[in-house]
Amino acid sequence: MLPEPYAHGFAAFAVLYGVPVMGFALLWLALAGAMVLRARRRGMGFAMTFWAFTFPVGTCVTGAEGLAGHTGLAAFRWLAVGLYAFLVAAWLVAGLPTLRGLVSGALLAGPGRASPEPRPVTARTR
Repeated sequence: MLPEPYAHGFAAFAVLYGVPVMGFALLWLALAGAMVLRARRRGMGFAMTFWAFTFPVGTCVTGAEGLAGHTGLAAFRWLAVGLYAFLVAAWLVAGLPTLRGLVSGALLAGPGRASPEPRPVTARTR
């Protein structure tokens, strides 16, 4: 535990630093979510990289709860609860297809065989 003048200063610093960082984290979350939704609409299937969402969202939950504790604002407490619900949904979105792939063996299968000759260069790209 820090002596009183330092403890008060670090508590103020935590809020002055935490609020803008939480704003940037929520901006990241909105942008990443929009990009994933757009990619899913265009046919992107499940990949193990979906698990990459769980860590930053969990960090946002911890940060929102910490800000709620330092500021006493109910808005941060509700933000933490909402982000936690989103975290549980992200676990389900990543966990259920992972479990399905493990049970079916699709995730454990090796890559397919490559053809010996190169592909023809007739495909168009966007």
